[in-house]
Amino acid sequence: MNAIVITGAGRGFSAGGDFTEFDGPAVNQEPTLPTLFARIEASPKPVVAALHGVAVGGGLELAMACHARVAHVQTQVGLPEVHLGLLPGAGGTQRLPRLIGLELAFNMIVQGQTMPAQALRSTGLFDVLTEGDALTEAIALAAKLACQMQSGGGLKRTGALHVQMPNAEAFLAFGRATVKARARGMPAPLACVDCLELAVTVPFEEGLRREHQAVVELCSTPQFAGLRHAFQAERRASQVSGLPADIKTRPIEQATVVGARTMGASIATSLANADIPVTLIELEQASLDRGLNAVWRNFESSLKKGKLSGLPAP
Repeated sequence: MNAIVITGAGRGFSAGGDFTEFDGPAVNQEPTLPTLFARIEASPKPVVAALHGVAVGGGLELAMACHARVAHVQTQVGLPEVHLGLLPGAGGTQRLPRLIGLELAFNMIVQGQTMPAQALRSTGLFDVLTEGDALTEAIALAAKLACQMQSGGGLKRTGALHVQMPNAEAFLAFGRATVKARARGMPAPLACVDCLELAVTVPFEEGLRREHQAVVELCSTPQFAGLRHAFQAERRASQVSGLPADIKTRPIEQATVVGARTMGASIATSLANADIPVTLIELEQASLDRGLNAVWRNFESSLKKGKLSGLPAP
């Protein structure tokens, strides 16, 4: 065996860690993710990741520890941990800025952005982007790297790269002030900034150690507990026990929303966006008018964000 290709079965490369296991003993048992990723990065043989479907959270961190990455152009990639009150804790804050630059890594990590691989074509995250089969391309690249190794060539190890940004200190100061103003009592966004700063100011191994320490601290916060509970509850809400496997949803031909305040207006907007005729009911005309105006503002906001091609007739 001269090279290794890592890929995912089914519809995606990897969706990351299982948050239901964060309170169990397995999370700290070796080999942990940082240990595994360090072994991959230190491998004397080329390790290539073949990405498709989704590669988010720990899945993307796994790919970044490999020596090369091949992705289908529509693969969804990102580090969304901040939305659960955490930060990427398996090297994400240290490896991503080394691959794509500090500014873009800052936006992806602090905002928890997920995007198609195509949007990152001009960065150093992917060695090959393809509209074909990522695994086939990854096998070919792995064979090429193995031949280069036999000819005396080296491997690109992400941890050995350096973050190149002349004004990094000023950028981080501005970013920290912006995040602090918007964080509103959430510790995770500021912790992300702190760890991104480590990618610039301390050696790679030290950055990994302090990143892990930051994750441990965030796991003990009430913010993480609350966000994780909401995350799990949203997914369980869609799982109704006792339903036959072949059950079909009934078509919704029309809907009525009673109450036109903030929640009612939002529900009416969602129904209209799904092309379902909706009637909004209120006790007083003035309250109804305010609700209809709120629905219209929701449409205007979606239009500005590019989610609508035009506004409906008033």
